[in-house]
Amino acid sequence: MGTTRAALLALPPAASTVAAAWAKLVSVCALGLVGVPASSRAATAKGVSNAAFNVMFPALLFTSTAAVVRAQPAEALATCIVGAGVQITASAAFGYCVAKTLNLEGRTFRETVVASAFGNATTIPLLLLSGIASAGILPPDVNATTLTGFLSIYQVGWSVCLWTVAAAYLQGENSDTSFTGVCKRLATPPSMASLTGLAVGFTPAPVYNLLTGHLDASEGVLMSTVSHAWADALGFLGTGAQPALAMVLALSLAGGGTASAEDGDVDGGDDDDDAIVPDVLARQLVGTLVVRCLCLPVFTGIVDSVHGASSTFGTAGAAVRAVLVLEGCQPTAQVLVLLSQVQGTRSDATRIARLLLLQYVLALPAMVAWAGYLL
Repeated sequence: MGTTRAALLALPPAASTVAAAWAKLVSVCALGLVGVPASSRAATAKGVSNAAFNVMFPALLFTSTAAVVRAQPAEALATCIVGAGVQITASAAFGYCVAKTLNLEGRTFRETVVASAFGNATTIPLLLLSGIASAGILPPDVNATTLTGFLSIYQVGWSVCLWTVAAAYLQGENSDTSFTGVCKRLATPPSMASLTGLAVGFTPAPVYNLLTGHLDASEGVLMSTVSHAWADALGFLGTGAQPALAMVLALSLAGGGTASAEDGDVDGGDDDDDAIVPDVLARQLVGTLVVRCLCLPVFTGIVDSVHGASSTFGTAGAAVRAVLVLEGCQPTAQVLVLLSQVQGTRSDATRIARLLLLQYVLALPAMVAWAGYLL
């Protein structure tokens, strides 16, 4: 646990990087609203969601995961993945208890549990880690590249849980719980990209170099050219993941995630939950704030004080600890809007998007304070 002085030193870079993350998110959201006519927002939200789900996120996850697996000790990688599972399980349990206490039911109950379980693992942490690395809070040999790599490893466990367990849970009774259904959810592009990147990171050097664009021209001009072109294409596609996600969030906030009258109950079941009721939204907001801003940070701090990864794996451990601490005080993940859009549960997407808008405004000060204290 950091001292008071360390906390004070951590607050300025944390505050500035969070502000930068929020400014970028707002700017891309504004671009989506200005550039897309109201009549086209539903179709655009669905199209951008599918592009991000099938192409952009898989490209980002594959490249970043393979790179860090190659460079870091296996024990630290495993700790990061297991840590993701522990945090998701704990926050889901907290969310379940809070949702029960607040008398939420049906899809709004499931939305609250999932929104409590999955914190932002991309936009805000990426920028926050970069600021912390340059602020001198962590050991000097822990740089932004190492931190970003371990964030990608965290996403291996995080994304597999999201696209399998969370996807099934959000669908409720309509979810396919058979072995085939579970395999189909596990075979989603983001999950497979994370797992493939993990596997490629452990392959022999010739295979790794071929698949990641590190093949030297001396090993064959044609193969080297193809390898570099493949890697450049993946890198380029991966850079579009965050803007695409922000645009989906903006379009859902503006009504692009709302089902039309002709669509009927697109979610299947629980048709009485389709409307956004202010009282219910307020209870969801309170529930997710309690979990993401209080319960999970306290839980993370206790686990960190009992067993800090930094004391076990040296430099890599310090990076793992920083990632886990920051993920322990993040607001809900924006990608839940994408998940709902891809599933066709558009009323879920609208409710979750509006919940996120309110939560991000209220949760950012708490997130900055917790990050500064725990680090």
